[in-house]
Amino acid sequence: MDILVVGASGLLGSNVVSTALDRGQSVGCTYHTSEPTFEVPCRRLDIRKMDLFEEIVTEFGPSHVVNCAAMTDVDECGRRPERAMEINATAPGDLATVCSDHDIDFTHVSTDYVFDGEKTDR
Repeated sequence: MDILVVGASGLLGSNVVSTALDRGQSVGCTYHTSEPTFEVPCRRLDIRKMDLFEEIVTEFGPSHVVNCAAMTDVDECGRRPERAMEINATAPGDLATVCSDHDIDFTHVSTDYVFDGEKTDR
């Protein structure tokens, strides 16, 4: 398999899958809540579960992983900063480590919304 797209049910992930398929790449994917309708192998994944991610990597054998999974609700991230940190920072680092351990290229897509932990009123 060429590419494993993590978070394929989101807007970005679904576009990465579609583009890769249009370019003739073999693709697998993961999703958290809503299973995508792509005709590719797909598994449910909570990106905080590295044992399951490692299982999927072993099963699919991708040469490249593209992480499109994220907690994207800015207000919810503000209300639940610990969870946002787990999903948007810690888990991608752990995914990258698993990929490195398996000699798999890894791409992480981030956001332009960055919160430094300091709140200021405007």
